[in-house]
Amino acid sequence: MPYDPDSDDPAIKSRPVYHSPAHLPPANDYLCVIEPAAREILSTLLRQACYRRARIVMSSAGAGRETVPTVVDRDVWEELARRLDDALETVTVGCRLVVAGSEGFLWDVQTFALEKGFVDEEIVLYPVAGQGRRVFCVHCHTLAEPVYVSPVNCPNCQMALEVRDHFSRRLGAYIGVRIDAEVPSEIPPREVLS
Repeated sequence: MPYDPDSDDPAIKSRPVYHSPAHLPPANDYLCVIEPAAREILSTLLRQACYRRARIVMSSAGAGRETVPTVVDRDVWEELARRLDDALETVTVGCRLVVAGSEGFLWDVQTFALEKGFVDEEIVLYPVAGQGRRVFCVHCHTLAEPVYVSPVNCPNCQMALEVRDHFSRRLGAYIGVRIDAEVPSEIPPREVLS
């Protein structure tokens, strides 16, 4: 998902800008990779493109998530990556990869697809609202999700982290830094992340 560094928008430049899932871009073939929470979005999109070929790979992650941050489950990702690898063997030229789910999931799949030869223009990302953020702790290098508030305690090192608006495309995560580094134990009230 490209971002426009020359945009007049004063928002954080590293933060991705997503387009509304009003319709699928034209393509001869679609490969849809989704989390369970994105089924409704995908159903709406596919109804509009029903005359085209579409295959769906659904992750088992994301169903029944807890509301406290957890460490990202790499076993679930590895299983999805194997299934996605199999599906990619059958794609044709002109295929669009449609990814819908939590923001961290979108960027995991995008990174995987780019490594397999897709280009940014062939990948469409649709985040599902209310899925929380993925946060990277700069102190212990742990990824935690879903995160809905800042500050939040890192599930690994237990430091109180301020969730910054800086987004790392490489990690598919927002950056979390120790909030009380200058004045230990001075932690501001929690704020809900948008």
